[in-house]
Amino acid sequence: MTVLNPRNFRHSALPMVCLVFGLAALFRAADGTAQAAEPVPPSSAPLTIQPNDRVVFVGSAFVERMNERGYFEAALQASHADTPFSFRNLGWSGDNVWGDARAVFGGRPDGFKRLVNDTLATKPTVIMLCYGENEAYAGEAGLNEFKHGYETLLAALAPAKARLVLIAPRQHENLGPPLPSPQPYNESLAKYCDAIRELATTKGLAFVDLYDALLPTSPGNAPALTDNGLHLTAFGERQLANELVRRLTGRSLGWSVKLDAPSGKFQADRVLASDLERQAQDVKFVLSAMSLPLSSLGNIESAGSAEQKLQLAGLAAGKYELKFDGEAVGKFTHEQLATGVDVAIPAAQQRADELKRLIVKKNELYFHRYRPQNETYLFLFRKHEQGNNAVEISQFDPLVEELDQQIIKAKGPMKSVVELKLSGS
Repeated sequence: MTVLNPRNFRHSALPMVCLVFGLAALFRAADGTAQAAEPVPPSSAPLTIQPNDRVVFVGSAFVERMNERGYFEAALQASHADTPFSFRNLGWSGDNVWGDARAVFGGRPDGFKRLVNDTLATKPTVIMLCYGENEAYAGEAGLNEFKHGYETLLAALAPAKARLVLIAPRQHENLGPPLPSPQPYNESLAKYCDAIRELATTKGLAFVDLYDALLPTSPGNAPALTDNGLHLTAFGERQLANELVRRLTGRSLGWSVKLDAPSGKFQADRVLASDLERQAQDVKFVLSAMSLPLSSLGNIESAGSAEQKLQLAGLAAGKYELKFDGEAVGKFTHEQLATGVDVAIPAAQQRADELKRLIVKKNELYFHRYRPQNETYLFLFRKHEQGNNAVEISQFDPLVEELDQQIIKAKGPMKSVVELKLSGS
């Protein structure tokens, strides 16, 4: 069992945009020599993704809306470029542990049956469950019913024999008037998060607490994390994506390279730096990463996350032009380089864009397969009219699986040649 407790420290639109994305390279280099990075101790990470896993994320609007931009899914993929796996999002706005929102024209038993059947149909090896956000509105009076409902759901999912991760929801953001204070709700949610932790401990299941995962670091200055206190903005979602990957897997999403120019010695974290060349005051070397570097995500403030940091000490005075693979990305003084600069690799951005495109397309196709808009005619009380078309739904499967393979290929290892040339201006 693995339990993390960081607290003690609807939308069904088709996915449209997603960017990502994390670098969790598995190499460390010192003095130019590659070394395997220290693995995350199993006890410190609730989830270890294994080759060919099918990771399924189940929950309400918080989960479903991740389909729209795809930050979390792409971050999880990019941080595990060394591990082929597939991902399915089964979020449903308004859902709860009883599957009420999934009942469509039926009652609670119908919704629960659909929740269980849809999950088992994915053939999951990992099931991440995020419930409690909607149920917490019932307050303390609803706690016992929630616990019973969650236990019933876990028992119903047991035939999958999947590794389970229980995720406690994040609290709502206080955006100030005219929106109401979320404090009463958050106090209620805290009790539900405690109940989820207790359930995970009792059942011996992995647990991640997101209650305090997404609080503004500088209220009034940082961009809003949500647009209404509940639903994440693009900024909030990419913050959450990085933090959730870190809390789930223990993998950091950044890298850093330090070079002492006079000695020619590297210190590199989560990336390999090698093949150093010097010509006069110019520097050239190779970065090798096991996954895509973090690209175009702006300022990442979540604890434990970092961007690509390049630090070079001992350079001759002047201004240096920085290039990746022959493409200029900026000019920096020797003082700036000695302190360290955040950099973005153009080739990595292109790869991230491709990963984005594939994930968005895969999510769109799977959404149509899992929740066809005309299901009333295909499967329900009007199937006598168009039920013959239901055969087409399974035809989505090979299309989705092909995109799974393309995603695995797109997130793979990459190399970049780094050059610094003294420009003098």
